[in-house]
Amino acid sequence: MYYKALYFVNAYLFIKLSVANYFYFDNLVGSLEDITISDISLPKRILRESITDVEELINSVRSIGLLQPIVVRIQQSGYEIVAGCRRFTACRKLRWKKIPCHVVDLNDKQSYELSIIENIQRSSISPVDEGRAFSYYVNEFGWGGISELATSISKNPSYVCKRIKLAQLPVEIIELINESHITPSVAEELFRIKDTQRQIRLASQIGKMSLSFRQARKFIENNIDFLGVEGGGLYGEDEVMARNLNRCIVVLKIALRKLSAIIEHTERDWIAYEILMQHKNLLNDQIDVMIKESKKVSKRTLRRY
Repeated sequence: MYYKALYFVNAYLFIKLSVANYFYFDNLVGSLEDITISDISLPKRILRESITDVEELINSVRSIGLLQPIVVRIQQSGYEIVAGCRRFTACRKLRWKKIPCHVVDLNDKQSYELSIIENIQRSSISPVDEGRAFSYYVNEFGWGGISELATSISKNPSYVCKRIKLAQLPVEIIELINESHITPSVAEELFRIKDTQRQIRLASQIGKMSLSFRQARKFIENNIDFLGVEGGGLYGEDEVMARNLNRCIVVLKIALRKLSAIIEHTERDWIAYEILMQHKNLLNDQIDVMIKESKKVSKRTLRRY
């Protein structure tokens, strides 16, 4: 009797919070029903890549029951889960015949938004899966832009944008995130790097060294400073070469200026003067060669972009 009363209290609070916290669900209507599990199907668009690690939830449900109902919507073939896939999976594995449900009337867009919100609130979705969900909403389904989605789920546009970029990182880096070798915050620091192989290499090194966020940021910045940066990203081979050539040109021009000043004071010593003039001419020739090479590299870079 106690657990049944506790269930209804939690279910009531859950519905109240769902309606009150999000302005676009002000007109959310529904009812609490015990629905046969075989009549319920998983959503077509599951936010998680896979539903795993439900053993702890199974033990909890077995011990004290389901404290919050799952959210479902009516479909032609029965009911589709809006939020609560893990709870549904746990109850099905426990061979329950029926499961408490909050039945709502939502379209595809509203259903997807509510599913995202519920998972974010519960912190039951990984940052990478979250990014995929945001990307599907914006790019694949075309339900709105980043700003609109951010407003709908009460997040900053920068948060949504970072999560989408996180999901677009190479598979090797996503595996490091999922296996907790690097944190999502550390992975976000890799956005500045354009070359995917360098991204993977740096992420792997950070994971092996078990660097903290501050250490990882410094490590990445040091590598960027060494290889060169343009537009917030790491250079490719041509960009690195162009940058190095320009540095060499500047150094040689400084050397040429200093050499010219020395030559002015050695005009009386014709032997030293001739030797220094030869070196001056060599420097001029070398500068010309480097300028031509720099222009070639710059043209290759412009053609690529």
